[in-house]
Amino acid sequence: MKNFTKLFIPVLLLIFIKLSGQNEQKDITTRLTFAPATGIFIGDKMLGLYGGIKINHYKDTRSYFLTYEFINSRQFVLFVDPDKTVNQFDIMIGKQKELNKSVFYWQAGAGITYGRYRGKLLRNNGWVDEIYEEKHYFTYGIPLEAGIKNKNSGIGGNFRVHINGWYPVGMLGIFWEL
Repeated sequence: MKNFTKLFIPVLLLIFIKLSGQNEQKDITTRLTFAPATGIFIGDKMLGLYGGIKINHYKDTRSYFLTYEFINSRQFVLFVDPDKTVNQFDIMIGKQKELNKSVFYWQAGAGITYGRYRGKLLRNNGWVDEIYEEKHYFTYGIPLEAGIKNKNSGIGGNFRVHINGWYPVGMLGIFWEL
């Protein structure tokens, strides 16, 4: 799976360079923004924190936009090895609506989900130390997201779900669009 991630990084950089070049056009509503994001996620017998980056390409601030997003999630767990992970790379298109000093948006798209989960129990030394077989998964999914942000500061919150065949997850988060 690491090779798969390494393949996507150069492709992603080429996409960003292409989109960044479009900002030089005369259309002043075209812009590229970066938004660090964090929050909590709930999945199949999982609760944890996530962190990620959203890259938004706006063609018209009152119309459609594209989001490229990478999320890494880890389960809250003590004394268990390995922990479960959920990684997502999504491309979404959405629409937004201005409301006074805020912007409400919704978007949907396609993405991949991959990560690590626990297989069979290999060793159990009581409640303090459990060692499991480490297994990996990869699947395709449909991300859906809705959120609201402040027009001036770019700070906002969102709720998203990622529907897939392995670990469907729901996430509640905050972000800061730069």
